[in-house]
Amino acid sequence: MRKKIVAYKALPADVEAYLSEHAELIQTDPKDLAQALKEADGAIGASIKITPEMLTNAPRLKALSTISVGYDQFDVEDLTRRGIILTHTPDVLTESTADTVFALILSSARRVVELAEWVKEGNWKSSIGEACFGVDVQGKTLGIVGLGRIGGAVARRSDFA
Repeated sequence: MRKKIVAYKALPADVEAYLSEHAELIQTDPKDLAQALKEADGAIGASIKITPEMLTNAPRLKALSTISVGYDQFDVEDLTRRGIILTHTPDVLTESTADTVFALILSSARRVVELAEWVKEGNWKSSIGEACFGVDVQGKTLGIVGLGRIGGAVARRSDFA
């Protein structure tokens, strides 16, 4: 008998293909998740709180996987007591987040959003002048509080790595 995996969030195509190759993949709407878990051996998704009550009638459930970094949507102690394995993707957003840090630094320093709106409003009639240039990023010191996954990725993008 093939294992049944419930997907309660859209999955990347490669993940969906892999799971479908190895199990019966059942897509469900989050509002129907508790019902779908009753027949499931595993479930994968994100952004939905999985409560102990939802698992009461899910005797076959052996694994839950969240396609996110955090696992605060789960009662880990309850899952451990039930013998249900919980997986997550702790490094999935590290590089994207570090890139976003630099995008925000540059956007803020160079007033990108503010000036884009100013141009859209039709205010650019001639040279904008130094007052609108923002500040240089080059040569500045970047302070990073914490060198965990994201802080380390930010440091690698700068001169200190």
